[in-house]
Amino acid sequence: MKILLISDLHFDQRDVGVATKELRTKFESYVKKQKISVDEIFFAGDFRTATNHDESDEMVSNAIVFLKNLSNAVGVNAPEHIHIVPGNHDFERTNKEQLNKVYSDYDYDSGVIERKSLRSLRERFSFFEKCVKQLDSNVWSNFKEGDVHRVKDFSECSVIFLNAVIASGRGSEIDKGGLIIGNNELYKALAEIKNRNINKPIFILSHHSIDCFSEEERRRTQRILKQFDFNVVWICGDSHKFNGENRDGVSYVTVGSFIKEKNDEAGFIVFDISNGKISVETHIYDGQDMDLEFRGAVNQAIYDSFPSALKREPIQGEHDNPMIENSCEYKGLKTINFYSYKGGVGRTGLTMQIARCLAALGKKVVIADFDFKAPSFPIAFAKDFENVYSTENGGLYETVKDYDNFTSQDKVKFSCFEEILETRLINIDEVMLRENGEIRVFPCAYIKPAYWKDVSNGEWSKMLETNKKKEKCGELFIDSFCRKRLETRTKE
Repeated sequence: MKILLISDLHFDQRDVGVATKELRTKFESYVKKQKISVDEIFFAGDFRTATNHDESDEMVSNAIVFLKNLSNAVGVNAPEHIHIVPGNHDFERTNKEQLNKVYSDYDYDSGVIERKSLRSLRERFSFFEKCVKQLDSNVWSNFKEGDVHRVKDFSECSVIFLNAVIASGRGSEIDKGGLIIGNNELYKALAEIKNRNINKPIFILSHHSIDCFSEEERRRTQRILKQFDFNVVWICGDSHKFNGENRDGVSYVTVGSFIKEKNDEAGFIVFDISNGKISVETHIYDGQDMDLEFRGAVNQAIYDSFPSALKREPIQGEHDNPMIENSCEYKGLKTINFYSYKGGVGRTGLTMQIARCLAALGKKVVIADFDFKAPSFPIAFAKDFENVYSTENGGLYETVKDYDNFTSQDKVKFSCFEEILETRLINIDEVMLRENGEIRVFPCAYIKPAYWKDVSNGEWSKMLETNKKKEKCGELFIDSFCRKRLETRTKE
């Protein structure tokens, strides 16, 4: 079962910016080129923009048609496979004094919003109800009288559709970090799943992340999730950023927006669920290049956030997309980053010693030296590096220069790098290596006067700029050579 997650359409019938136009125009051709098709669409809310709360039937119809067109592009043609939750622009603002009373009357321990207050809160969602009607969504049927949060079972997972904006509307500064959701309603939804004795991953589709809840509501929500001890992935939008993190065994995944403006991260996420395991693909729009692209580093962060019981073992060659096939997730690459803002703090020495410990345990380790201004592994492994820099084999710096000169066909194949890399990876002889343990170093560069000149005059920065569409160098160049990677670098 495959799910496409998108959020924050902010559909506006008026004019939009160039980047957003390009994003919307290129989406269909991109997903076809990448052969992306899914079974279900999850939309995490915000049909409308903050500046245009048009509630007309025309606005509703156009927004739903736009969502359906996106769905059709990935093979979802029936509206019953499009699932939505409301966002903070999908209801009408009411008297703030009434909202303040809802909050003052709310008992965090019981988690119950009073019935009269709940009725008035639901009356504000007429725009969202129109969207539900256009999609003929059975999840939100009887919106005003049914449960605040709804449950639906799918073939490979159970989903809680969370109305995280039920009590929103006091203003963005207050709402972000101050919301209540009626935690008793969440408890009821989880209890319903438990009573069905369904042993599947659980997705919670919400507009907001748990960080938007008040401290008391957030604490109780986390306690409830922990009490039920399910494998939960909380998916949301709102922030216009991509993120993945694990807290107390729960995965929190945020998808960017579907509008590209200043500081926004736009794009979509695809989840593939099979036999209780999940894999993920993250595609982000590059506003400067005006195109979508797979982002391996962000994708890895999201994948790493999943509960261990849900992580699918990598299957080599599973994807037609070479960038996905060579990403950390599908190669099983383990990465340890040694990172500091200041030099001279022992980063290189620590990297070297941990590499030696792992190799002594039988691991195959590659150290990638990313410290372009002060490459130091010739000192750390002095014996092995005696003759390295008297040759012109080079390292990362030269490899990126080579990459910039390759033809587009060579870049797609990747295989053309293997011969070059083999000449630049340096074997380190260690006395205490066990079984198949191995240390190899990928140097920063062939150190010569011309290198320092290039570094000082900004040549390196220019090369990174020309290669900005490619995967991070460490992932791209080292995936096929090791199971564990240690890299050392100083943040500019």
